[in-house]
Amino acid sequence: MKENPDILKPAEANVTGAGISYKGKIYSCQTALKEQWFLKARVQPWKIAIFMDVWSDEYILLPIKDGTLSLAYKVNPNDQNPGNHLEYYQLINHLKQKRLQYRRKGN
Repeated sequence: MKENPDILKPAEANVTGAGISYKGKIYSCQTALKEQWFLKARVQPWKIAIFMDVWSDEYILLPIKDGTLSLAYKVNPNDQNPGNHLEYYQLINHLKQKRLQYRRKGN
């Protein structure tokens, strides 16, 4: 009987402003978003230990300080357009300012 190779292999990824980078792909997870890793990595990127599935690159696993694993899914950077997000938030802020001015006039 043939031995099965380990499905999860240890590896190392980079935390960057764009996400968790591994072998040219970008991943994201709830822990990274909650703890603002990507914002912090814009100032100073760092390396992180991961486990990768030898059969699929759709996700990686990140060991967390409390001993648990966080599942990070592959994201497609082409699906995101930061320019559109910036325009949207600028428009919302502009509308909020207009509404505040309108209320101050007593109308």
